This record gives sequence, C-alpha cells and structure tokens, in this order.
Amino acid sequence: SDILVEAKTGIQVQATGRFDSNNVARNFAQIGHGGWRSSFRDIEDIDGNRYALLQPYGSNYTNPVTMTTNANNSGLHPLTPSTTDVEGFAWRQADPWGIQATLGTFKGDITVRTTGNGADIRFIAPDASEGTLGVRGEDSYVQLGHGGWRNFADVEGNITVESGGDLEFRALQGTANSPNTTSNHNVAFAQLGHGGFESGGKYTGNIDVTTVGDILFRGADSINGANVGYAQMGHGGYSTWVGTTQYREALRDPATGAVPGSLFSTGNTGNITVDAGGDISFLAGQDFATYAQIGHGGYASRDSHTGNIDVTAAGGIRFIASIDDVGGPGDNPGSNNDAFAQLGHGGLESDGSHSGNITVRAGEFAAGPQAGYGLYFKSGNYDDTYSQLGHGGFGARSYGNGVDAVGFQGDIDVEVNGDITFVAGTYSGSDLFNNEDGRIYTQLGHGGTEADTSQDNGTYIGLVDGSGEPVGHSGDIRVVAKDGSINFLAGDIDRTFEPSAGAGRGNGHYAQLGHGGQSSNGNHHGSITVQAGIASDFTLGSKGDGDILFASGGSSSNEWADIGNYAQLGHGGRGSSGNLGARDLAGNALDIISVMAGRDITFSAEDGSPSSYVQLGNGGWGSRGDHYADIQVFAERTITFDGASRYSGTPVIGSGRLASYGHGSRTDGNNATINQDRAANLGDGANFNLMYNRVVPGSVVLTIRLDNGTVIGTLSDPDGDGSLTADGDITADFQDGQGTRTITAGTTVGTVAYSVEGTSTITFNQDVNPGETPSPNAQNPLPGDAGTANLWISLEHGDQDQAYAMLGHGGWDSDNPNGGDLINGNKGNVSLAARSGDISLNAGTEDDAFAMIGHGGRSTTGANFGNITIRAAGHIGMTSGNRNRAVTFIGHGGAWDSDGNHSGDILVSAGSGQLFTSLSASKMATGGWYNDLGDFDGIGGADEIQFAPLNGGVTFTGGNGGDYTAAQIGHGGYTTSGDFTGNIGVSSYGDIQLVAGPNTRAYTQIGHGGHNQDTLMNLSGDIHVISENGNLLVQAGTGFESYALIGHGDDQDNNTLNARGTRQGNLQVIANHITLDRRGNRIAWIGHTFDMSSDVQNPFADQTLATPSDNLGGGYEVIGRSGLSYLNAGTLQSNGNITVTDSFRDRIITPNLLGGNFAMSGG
Repeated sequence: SDILVEAKTGIQVQATGRFDSNNVARNFAQIGHGGWRSSFRDIEDIDGNRYALLQPYGSNYTNPVTMTTNANNSGLHPLTPSTTDVEGFAWRQADPWGIQATLGTFKGDITVRTTGNGADIRFIAPDASEGTLGVRGEDSYVQLGHGGWRNFADVEGNITVESGGDLEFRALQGTANSPNTTSNHNVAFAQLGHGGFESGGKYTGNIDVTTVGDILFRGADSINGANVGYAQMGHGGYSTWVGTTQYREALRDPATGAVPGSLFSTGNTGNITVDAGGDISFLAGQDFATYAQIGHGGYASRDSHTGNIDVTAAGGIRFIASIDDVGGPGDNPGSNNDAFAQLGHGGLESDGSHSGNITVRAGEFAAGPQAGYGLYFKSGNYDDTYSQLGHGGFGARSYGNGVDAVGFQGDIDVEVNGDITFVAGTYSGSDLFNNEDGRIYTQLGHGGTEADTSQDNGTYIGLVDGSGEPVGHSGDIRVVAKDGSINFLAGDIDRTFEPSAGAGRGNGHYAQLGHGGQSSNGNHHGSITVQAGIASDFTLGSKGDGDILFASGGSSSNEWADIGNYAQLGHGGRGSSGNLGARDLAGNALDIISVMAGRDITFSAEDGSPSSYVQLGNGGWGSRGDHYADIQVFAERTITFDGASRYSGTPVIGSGRLASYGHGSRTDGNNATINQDRAANLGDGANFNLMYNRVVPGSVVLTIRLDNGTVIGTLSDPDGDGSLTADGDITADFQDGQGTRTITAGTTVGTVAYSVEGTSTITFNQDVNPGETPSPNAQNPLPGDAGTANLWISLEHGDQDQAYAMLGHGGWDSDNPNGGDLINGNKGNVSLAARSGDISLNAGTEDDAFAMIGHGGRSTTGANFGNITIRAAGHIGMTSGNRNRAVTFIGHGGAWDSDGNHSGDILVSAGSGQLFTSLSASKMATGGWYNDLGDFDGIGGADEIQFAPLNGGVTFTGGNGGDYTAAQIGHGGYTTSGDFTGNIGVSSYGDIQLVAGPNTRAYTQIGHGGHNQDTLMNLSGDIHVISENGNLLVQAGTGFESYALIGHGDDQDNNTLNARGTRQGNLQVIANHITLDRRGNRIAWIGHTFDMSSDVQNPFADQTLATPSDNLGGGYEVIGRSGLSYLNAGTLQSNGNITVTDSFRDRIITPNLLGGNFAMSGG
C-alpha cells in the first residue's frame, strides 16, 4: 500500500532511547513497511530466535489466520506489508521442514511533504541535546523507507520528499544518562531509503528529494559509543544484500531444505534525485560504520546497484568522513574506523557491478569553514574513513572474473560555482606496536583502494568483454569549478592550506581524480575534463583565481617505507595494473585528458614522503600496463611540476618527518636485515637496518614490551652521537640464559650508525629482547623471534625517495608486466599551453625525484608514442636536482632504464614569436597565435590561442649533486636503449641556455639519446633550435660526462661501440650570439655525435666510425648572427677558431652534405 504524510508546519519523526533501564531500547521511528524483525521469512532463524509473521510487537497476539496465540520473539511493524503468495498467505506447511515462509515483498510508494514556508522535515534518532537519548538508545533508528532492522524481503516503491524548509536525518547523538557508562548505542541509524540493518533483499524505487532549505545527514556520535549509526540516502544500509545468510535461509528449498550458496545478484535499483535550495552536508559520525552516503549500498551491502544520481544545491555541497574534532567537544574519540563519506553506489566492502551516471551541480557555501567552496570532500583519521565521489569504495570489487567481470560504470559530471577541494586524511591510531596503514584516501572517480574490477583480485591487463569493451571501471569525467579553484590534496598534516586530519601516521592516503585507486586493478577508461576558473562556455571566472593544485602528502609511516600518499589526475593509481585508456582497433587513443585553469596549474611533490608522487596522466607508481590517452593542458598563467625537495640532506632534530613501525617474525631472507626483534636477540649479526633514509641523529627511540603487551622501557640516542642507551632501568628475563636482570639507566646497549643520505644501522652488544614465544619454523628458533613484536622503532627522517612529478602516461616501474616487451607501451599526444606565464619542471633533492613531460618514467620499458607540444608566453625552465636520477626531461623514456622504441615530434617554444606556426598571414601579423595545442572546446579541430606578448626564454640546468641529474629535451634518457625518432624544435624570443651541472652525468641536451651504456641505437629526426632575439649558451659541467649537446647521441667516455647505430636528421641552430663552453673532456657541441675527445682541434679522435656517412647525416646549419665563441672553461680556444681537420670533415661536413647544406657562421 502507498503511504502519504503531509503537513503544513513541519514533520518530525523522533526515535527515543530507553529511560527506565540500561536494556536495549528498540524505540525506533519509521515511515514505511517493515520495522524491527517484521518480514516474511522462515520461522526458524539461524540465531535460534523465532520471528513473527504479520503481527505487532508483543507475546499475546492472536493470529487472525490460525486463531492461535503466537508467543515467539516477534517483531514490530507499524504498517502491514503485502505478500507475494498467490493465495495471500504468508506461510504454508511443507513437510518435512515444518512451516515455510515465502520471501515477501514490501510494496508501495511513500510521499512525505511539508507545504508551509520554512516547514522542516526531521528524522532524528535519540539525541541528548533534545532530551530523547535517555539511558540507552540501542536499535532506536529512524527511517523513511521500507525495511528496518533485519527484515528480509524484496522491496518496491518510489520515495518522494518535498520540504518547504530544511531536511535533516540525524543518527544518535550525545552522552547517555546514568547509569549507562559503558553500553554502546548500537544501530541507531538514520536512513532515507529501503533497507536498514542486516536486511537482505532487492530494493527498487526512485528517490526524489526537494527542499527549499538545507539538507543535513549526520552519522552517530556518542562518548558511550554508537556503532553502525550511519546516515544514508539510498537503498541498502549496513550489511544489507541478498547474499546475507538470513536472506538465503528465507529461500530454502521446501522439498530438500537446501539453502542457496553465495548469490551475486542484481542489487538495489532506482534513480536518486536531490535538489536543495540551500547547502547539502553529509557528515559521518564518530564510531564504527557511522558513515554518511548518497547512493545505494552502504557498509558491506553487496550486489550490483544501479541508478542515476543527480544532486543539485543552490549553495555548497560537502561530504566529510569521521574526524574526532568535526563537531566540537563531546565527540567520541578513538577508533572511528569505517566511517566513510561517499556520493555514489557501493560503499566499504560493498561488492557488485555498480552503475549509473552521477551529476552534481552547486553554487558555493556563503559562510562557515567551507565558505567559497562549491564542493568539499574531506577524509577522516581512522581506518578506512575515506571520502569519495564515484561508485565503489574501499575493498568494493566488481562482480565476475576474467571476461565476466564488469567494473563500475557511469559518467561523472560535476559543475559548481566555487572551489572544488578533496582532502585525504591521516591515521590517528596508536603509534606504538601498530602497523595499521589507515588507507584514508579521497577520490573523484570509480574505484577506491583495492576496488578491483574482478572478484578474484586478478590482473587482467588488456582484457575485453564479449562486446569488445575493456574490462574495467569506466565513464567520462567532467569537473568544472566555474569561478573557483580545484584542489586534490593527499594526506599531510603539515600542509598550511587544508591540512589533513589525523596524527600523520599510516599510509596510502592518496588523492585522485580518475578511475582506479591504490591497488585497484582493471582496464579503466573514459575521457577526463577538468576546468578551474573557466566556465563551460570558456569564459574566465570573476574572482581571478582558478588554480589547479595536486599535492602529494608528506605524512606517512610504514614498516616498508615505500607506500606513499600520492596525488594524481588520471586513471590508475599506485599498484593498479591494467591497460588504462580506451583505444580503437587500430591502436589509436580514444580518450582525452583535458585540463584548463584560469590561473595556475601546480603538481607538487615538494613535501612528499617516499613514493608520494604527483602525476597528470594514466598510470602511477607500479601501475603495470600500456596506457593510452591524448593529454591537453592550458593555464592562463603558469604550469609547474615539482619533485620532492622539502629536505636537502638530513634534517635537524625536530624538523624531520616522524615514523613509527616494527617488523614481525623473520619469514625469509628478504627481511633478515631489517628485523629488530631478531637483532635484539643477537641474531642476524645482532644488527638491523632502519627502513628510512636520512634518519635524524638523536631521534631514534626503541620501545620494549613483554609478550603480554606491558611496556618495560625504552632505548634511545638522545645526543645523536650513535650510542644507544637505556632511558631508565629495564628489568626482565631477556631469554639469554641469565634469568631476570636489570639494564640500568644509561647503559650503552648498542650503536646507531647514521648515514647522511642512505641506510642507517643499529647494532646491539647485548640481548634486549624479552620475548618468550618462539616460532615453529627453522628461521625463528629463539624465543622472541616470532609472534609478538617486542621492540618498536620510532624516528625522524628526511626520506623523500621516488616522490616524482610527471605529466604523461607511465610512472615508476609502470610498464607492461612483460618487462622485455619493447613493442607495446604508452600512447597519446601531449600539449601544454601557458598563455601568459611560465612552464617549470623542477626535480627534487632525493633519489628518483624526477620531473618530466612525456610517457615512460623510471624503469618503465615499452615503446612510447605521441607528439609533445609545449608553449609558454613566458619562460620555460628545467632545473634538475641534487640526488641520483633527479632529472628533468621532456620526451618519452625519461628518468632511467626506460627502454623501447620511442617516437613522436617534440616542439617547445617560449615567448610569443611566430616560430613554428601554421596560422594565416592575418593571425601572424597580430602575433602570438598558435593552433597546435588541442581541442579544448571539443567541437573538432585545434583551437586557436593567442599568447600574451612576453619575451620568454628557455633554460636547462643540470643538477648539482648525485649521479645522473641531467636536463634533456628528446627521447631516451640515461641507460635507456632503443631506436628513437621524431623532429625536435626549440624556439624562444629570448635566450636559450643549456648549462650542465658539476656532478656525474649532470648533462644537458637537446636531441634523442642521452648517456647510454654502449648500446646500439638508431636516432633520427630534424633538430631546430632558434632564438628570435636572444643568445644561445651551450655550457658543459665539470662532473664526469656532464656534457652539453644539441644533437642526437651522447658523449659517453670510452664508448666501445661507437661504430654502431645511426644519428640522422637536419640540424639548424640560429641565435644572436652562440657560445660553446666545454670543460676539458666534457664537451659542449652542436651536432650529432657518439663520443668526443678533449682535443679541441680534433674532437672526434675517440670515434671509430667505419663509414661515417652511414652513421651521421642531415643538413647542418649553425648561425650566430652576432658571433660564435668556442670556449674551454670560459677561456677562448684557438682564437675562437675551429680548424677543419680530416676528422672534422669526415664526421660533420661530409655526412651532412648528403642530407642538406653545411653552414657554420659567426664572428
């Protein structure tokens, strides 16, 4: 039957707690069929209770069908549900199993309406502030919808809510009255939708909500505890799906008694439409599973939920996960795990192939902490308190395996007036004897942490379904902040702008705009459009901001020191394997990643912890597969990509990053060198390595406990001199045959060998492990070697290893799983436009903190393809770092060991001159017009963009520390082998400078190749380097093989394979004054090369080319309008003359005459 509730001045549905005792209250309030244990089902329940059939609460009720009194543990339902039995009965006799119930259906539409202006609709669970909590509020939920508490039925019915004022659904709040001091107010939830608590079934029906005022959904919060006090708009709830044991019991076969096995079924269906005249807030509570959600599903509410979600607010929209301080004093502190905030189908561990488009429209908050924000998502501070806009959630996997897997599907379209900000959290749990990661991510896109496409967690790279569609999470994503900025911020408590919640512990606290997430396997695809400060009609916003910021997190603590808090715009994520991006049968990219900012675009890993990368593109750290999509980026002002640089060397005490961790038993040789308990037993050489680099002297503390958890003392090195001493008397039996003994305060028990940049080691001189439990395996024979970790490590560090910044597909070790596959790879054109500002690539001050534009990355093999076009009205700068492989790079390949046949043209221009443009003469006459930077309006054809009249230049700067800190434009990179092809054009209005660094292999180069280890490579493509109104400086560094070169090849010393491979292509260099400044054997040269000697007059003496014309070729034109200087360490060589020797003729002049004219001029 249908239900209509209408009032003029307001509607309040109020549940209450129990005031007379500390017993379970069960005083729920519900508009809808069902209630508390009030569904059709088997009489015999799996937990031994008996359930009522169509009767109200109480034991003295006469059944109108049997005319007998039922005395079983009955339920309570305010309205009688309908039955699907053909004869109208709820049960029938079926030997030999006794009474059998049909699985019923609650049917009927529900409408709740207030007609007066300002007439609110409120569904309020017990609340101490309103005097309704009492002593205990357990099971006192509020709900608008069919279902309730453990109701097992299939439900049908639309829900319509129309409020003349606000709409509020509030789960239990406040502190209970005496004598309750310990009892948890469980299951006092607030829900608008069918389902409830542990109520199996399929729920169908649209949900339409319209308000004149605000909408607020709030999870439960009580100092006494309020588990499962969630707040949800959508069908489902807590553990509500057809696979629940109770639901399957109701489907027991009457003839055989068999219960169906696990069911993978169609889940909840129905569109959800929300239109608020004010703000919309979904705030999670402060206890277990007190989540807040719009969407079907909930906590562990599986099955494939479907339906479009359309949310509109005249004001702002915010989703905030569980945070201890979100509501001020009186909150429940502590383990608020699984209290997430989500807009989308699914939820934590809610498996199923969820689908449906998501549309979000909003203005902005007028006041409060989110004033000026249009859309705000913030994650919490305990386990899995994530925030997400998209289908999926933590651990939510799509149904099916292999080709039968589906993934989460649906377009996501977000357009708001104000800022869009997504903030990941950090973990606040104990920092002692607790390796909990937390995984407190934030994401706009389908997926989530460990939200795989398939149930079996398999890696199905490149798999397509029966219709040829990639098996993965899919749907186009469009995100527009018309008059605001867009921020995606990974977990970091030290960040000044929007710091994360929590204490900075744990890891995996990423921020991502795209499908996938950490360890979320699948072939995810769909185009991505992002606009900040630029409206849909491409007009600039009125506020003058419109920035885009992606910042990796710095706050993390992990026992392996390798799982960071990344920030990414693109599909994939750390450890998410799959062929990302759709492609046609010919292998062409179908997806486009389009990014526009009304002011600046910044991707910063500056404050990153280890592997806390930032990336614009598909892939990520360890994201295996071949990734496709065109990438086009526009900034009204500047574009900046920064690698990690918070620390340059080891920080001082008090300024380092805190980390706390411990390793359990040694299980194999891989962790023999890092296990603190084994070393403290004087095993494995009585020493172990600390996991983080750059450990701060004086920060190390080891906490010691017994097997029962009792802490008995600490060891530290307070002076930072390397002496590990007892901070107080420590008395225990250390299982060393000496019985109970005391280590007196100040006793030196070991040493700490600090490494300025690398690994630090602790060595013990006596047994300090009191553990009693040995392991049954041979690797842990001594007491204290296994089971409980008896020692715990706390320290400060400055480790930022692998915190790179990248624009392109790939990442760190993100190639095809077949590491020897040099044919497949990443594909897509890349274009960048900084219309009135600069473009900067800044590598960091840590190993592998590279900054690059192009496909590939570090240890990412495969054939990368795509043209790269970069234009800035201002300056283009590439500044390499001071640690190993902290390179800056424009081209495919990149940081290190990225073998493959890379191809595509590269065009880089700074300033608003007319170089390399194909526009009409009329556009040429007005200056600064280009039409090769992408199709941002999506109507086909390249857009015409006029740049501001600035006098930009181009600067390459090699690093000043470490090994291989090069700066290069061209395909290849250090120890990267393959055949590289594509034309290269570099132009500027002002100066062009290639300045190599003072350290090993800190070279600078325009050309394919780069330092390589004696490998045959064929390099080809024309090179044009032109300064319209400035000078050219090509300056070598003092470090080993720190050459400076315009041309294909390298200057590797003592190359034994100089005669192998080819260097082909016309070479044209034009500037006002050209200066070549070598440093002894570190050459500065213009021309293709293999290896060059220190002999100024015979620079090719080290080459052994069998047939020069086979190896080198192309026209050669070098023109210094006002002169050409040939220097060595700043000193003019041979009066500036270059003698044409036989070697010079054979290596340069003759080969280039075969492909074009040879010209070299300059006074």
